[in-house]
Amino acid sequence: MVIQSSKSKYELMEDLGLLVNEEIKNDFDNLRAKTINEEKIIDALKKGINNESVMMNLSSVRGIALGLTEDCNFRCKYCIYSGDYMYARAHSSKQMDCQTAVKAVDFFLEMINNTFRTRKMNNFDIGFYGGEPLLRFDLLEKVIRGTKEKKWDNGLAGKFKIDFRITTNGYLLNEKIIDFLAENDVYVDISLDGPEVEHDRFRKHRNGSKTWAAVMTNIKKILEKHPEYYRDRVSYQCTIHPLHDLGKIEHYFKNSNDLFDINKIRFSRVSRQFLKEDIAIRDESAAPERGGLITKSIIESSIAGKFNLRNINYQKKLTGSCFPGGEKVFIDTDGKFHICEKMNPYFPIGDIEYGFDIDRIKSIIKQYNEEVIKSRCWQCEVWFLCGVCFVHAAIERELKIECDEIRKGYIALIKNFLYNLEEENEKANIDLSNGTAAYIEQL
Repeated sequence: MVIQSSKSKYELMEDLGLLVNEEIKNDFDNLRAKTINEEKIIDALKKGINNESVMMNLSSVRGIALGLTEDCNFRCKYCIYSGDYMYARAHSSKQMDCQTAVKAVDFFLEMINNTFRTRKMNNFDIGFYGGEPLLRFDLLEKVIRGTKEKKWDNGLAGKFKIDFRITTNGYLLNEKIIDFLAENDVYVDISLDGPEVEHDRFRKHRNGSKTWAAVMTNIKKILEKHPEYYRDRVSYQCTIHPLHDLGKIEHYFKNSNDLFDINKIRFSRVSRQFLKEDIAIRDESAAPERGGLITKSIIESSIAGKFNLRNINYQKKLTGSCFPGGEKVFIDTDGKFHICEKMNPYFPIGDIEYGFDIDRIKSIIKQYNEEVIKSRCWQCEVWFLCGVCFVHAAIERELKIECDEIRKGYIALIKNFLYNLEEENEKANIDLSNGTAAYIEQL
């Protein structure tokens, strides 16, 4: 197989041992991407563990997600809260009360108000999460109305924008809710796994009934009543299970362009980390099939946009971890702060009563640096693409990771990317006689 290769693509293929042509190897030896060195490890371990730098990062937080309820009207078989995953909570009847929600929002808005002039961004997201957040539409409505009525100090009025977002299964989107969301310009992310047979395979109501027909009826209601809002604010999340028929899902979305903008559908794979061994999908391949729109989307999202058809952008930091509390904070039903909604519950970083726990945040960073960066990043050939973060490393109450399988997954994704690149070149009838050509091994 032959593909046209830029120098940056060559660097990656060389590092992964994909090149087999010795002459090309010799010609480009000086362009090899370097594996991680001691200096970079030492530099990474020095950063950000003092009170001043912690406070600076926290003041730049971009958004919060309120966990309005741990209950859900669905029982999706692959859900992280299904009870089939270690170190994750299961569905429960716990709900956030109004006082907790208001105090959480007020805490962050006051912090922004006091630090606005040093912030890099003049907008902030307030998200609603579950379970299924529309089970608590009453609370969602109060939070949005109350926030919009809030009086700003320090000259912030007109200079600071708050966006509202909700992640929902779409089942409870009745006309009242749809009208409220549209009137308040709320971003809506709806979970939909393609056509009826594929969606209903795993996304069941808690009473066992199918859900696709009801969700689709509600989606069409939004489009019919508020077409501009639908176009600008509604997006979709499609979760790919190993037993899904990718061909049927892709065909459905590509041939339903009256309903779906393909650029507003995010494809992601079922989380396999911490999945209990008795779940059958353990036996399925972790890598997506080659070719096709869905595979390409999964590849691009899995390597966080650092890859495209023209160049490779090497990330400067080690791993894909955020600063705890410095990007998005998840607030659970009890008012505790967490790094994000995907993090296991054993690593809280504060609460609505006392704010951020600075010592706890520093301790988490230090433990992560020692147990993950210092122990695992040496000589890793894909460190510059790595998306490993606190979520992957949180084993019950400890931070540690064995990332060999994750590393292999990245290499498989990169190989799929290179195959897709080759197919695109062939379709475009690119003449490979000019420029650098590189050979890659058969999978």
